[in-house]
Amino acid sequence: MSRGARIVPAFAWVLLLAAVCLQPACDSTSRPGACDTGLTACDGACVDLQADEQNCGACGDACEDGELCHLGGCLAGCPAGLLECDTECVDLSADEANCGACGRDCPTGGECVSGACQCPEGTERCRDACADLLTDMDHCGACNRPCGEGGTCADGVCTCPAGEVNCGEACADLSSDPGYCGTCDVACIPGEECISGGCVCPAGWSDCGSVCADLQTDMANCGACGAACGEGGTCAAGVCTCPAGEVNCGDVCAELATDPANCGICGEECLVGAECVAGVCQPCPGELVDCGGVCTDLSSDLQHCGSCPEACPAGATCTSGVCVCPSGQVDCGAVCAELSSDPEHCGDCQTDCGDAAVCVSGACQCPVGLSLCGEGCVSLDLDPDHCGTCDTRCDTGAVCQDGACSCPAGTQDCGGACADLDTDEDHCGACGTSCDPLFGLCTAGVCGCAAGLSLCEVGGVDQCLDLQDDPTACGGCGTVCEDAQYCLDGQCACRPGLTLCAGACVDTRSDDTNCGQCGRTCTGQQDFCMNSNCVNNCMGPTTSCDPNAQSCVTDAAFNVHPLNCGECNLTCAVDELCARGDCRAFTLARGCDACPCEECQGQTRCCPYPGDPGVIVCVQADQCPMAW
Repeated sequence: MSRGARIVPAFAWVLLLAAVCLQPACDSTSRPGACDTGLTACDGACVDLQADEQNCGACGDACEDGELCHLGGCLAGCPAGLLECDTECVDLSADEANCGACGRDCPTGGECVSGACQCPEGTERCRDACADLLTDMDHCGACNRPCGEGGTCADGVCTCPAGEVNCGEACADLSSDPGYCGTCDVACIPGEECISGGCVCPAGWSDCGSVCADLQTDMANCGACGAACGEGGTCAAGVCTCPAGEVNCGDVCAELATDPANCGICGEECLVGAECVAGVCQPCPGELVDCGGVCTDLSSDLQHCGSCPEACPAGATCTSGVCVCPSGQVDCGAVCAELSSDPEHCGDCQTDCGDAAVCVSGACQCPVGLSLCGEGCVSLDLDPDHCGTCDTRCDTGAVCQDGACSCPAGTQDCGGACADLDTDEDHCGACGTSCDPLFGLCTAGVCGCAAGLSLCEVGGVDQCLDLQDDPTACGGCGTVCEDAQYCLDGQCACRPGLTLCAGACVDTRSDDTNCGQCGRTCTGQQDFCMNSNCVNNCMGPTTSCDPNAQSCVTDAAFNVHPLNCGECNLTCAVDELCARGDCRAFTLARGCDACPCEECQGQTRCCPYPGDPGVIVCVQADQCPMAW
């Protein structure tokens, strides 16, 4: 045993270990096996030794500045065939989180093949997921067509239990569901029940517009809808009752004999400071005077000095009804001022010396080296707004040196503004050459775009466009989708709610040649298609559409249907959406993933694309188009 060592009893070791593990270091990540597979605990945190620049290959082994950690080793750059994405070396041809470009995620269930995201056979990409349109509850028959809660999706058709219908968010029994009573669009008010498809209040209760109320006990509807009992009262048998000696004044029970807010009758207010005696408002007490409903002492009140409209200036006192400024100061209306030294009232009440100047013996003076221009002291040698003389203003971006204007080195005078032609977005490469005003960038004299946007020439003008979502430039400049399509992640796809059948986007709910699914043709006696089923004739509130008039389109759909907008077979253009039965023009809201969006200005409204909330557009409409 070494000198100074000692034997510690067993129980003492237990206490010592317990005390140590009370420290923050003894958290879950410091214990072996606490980190997820592939991660290692380093100084209380779980890290990936294969990619962590501070712990590359081993805890504490940090890479030098500018180096990357790849496969547990520090490298000056990524190996051939790999690209740096957020400090990691990745293979853009196969990485599902960086497929074809850094940060481009493949949809859930998809894979990255040769730099392009692909969904497994039998599924279709629906923005963030690969979906089997035959069975997917969120994408049944078409992307973004959800089946209601409680329903099922079979062969691309939503089905609810017997006696229920699909109301989008849920399957509902329209005869008894208060949230969907009679139709999917009708919700009963609080307290109402849905009976035989109609909203009714419980027996003994009354419909008071926004609520069912028991008129016998409801304080807000006592005896009749809207008849409120006052605070402090009760509602019993439909009658408001106040405590003895008080009456109901609507919002309060009041004692009319003494209440200055309800004196003699409800709503009769006495002057502030006056009393209510035996139901009669008394005059202001003593020498006080009524000034706008308040009993006021005109002899000392700063806001009402001598008379009600007379207010004293700041710094004054009200003495015997007269405003008095301190000795040596004069009344300048809003304030008492010493004219010999006050820079805001120098020499007289109207003269303001402005910034930097001081008031000396009633005259404004500037410090040595500065000149008085208007209301401020400036340097005529250096001030670009007053260069050489008070009235000489330099061009935007120019500097003032020794009283003369000049553009800084590396910039050029572009007709009233000094511009760096390498970086100025209004004068990029040459004076007057402007980049996209919202998302353009000027680099080395060449216009470019912010991340995620691409430069395209539109009508002879450079614009930054989102090639992932813009149907007029889908996947490439000048690539315009067909009218029945929109742009989904850089590829033209059927608009939400439509299905691609034999190269055409159709509505399988009403198309008699693709009824319920692609290729299913309604023939024989049942040659009409309605609600994805072949029927003998269009029934109910529907209209026969398509070239052979055998597609049964619900009348309500004409308000939102992209193929039948307002009338049969009227297809909205690729840059239009159907809103209230009219095709309304829209543009992509670049740079926005939610509303409101700064780009939607003037007569346009910021809206999610109908059926695909991941796309934000600016629509020329007074309300957003609805999904169908």
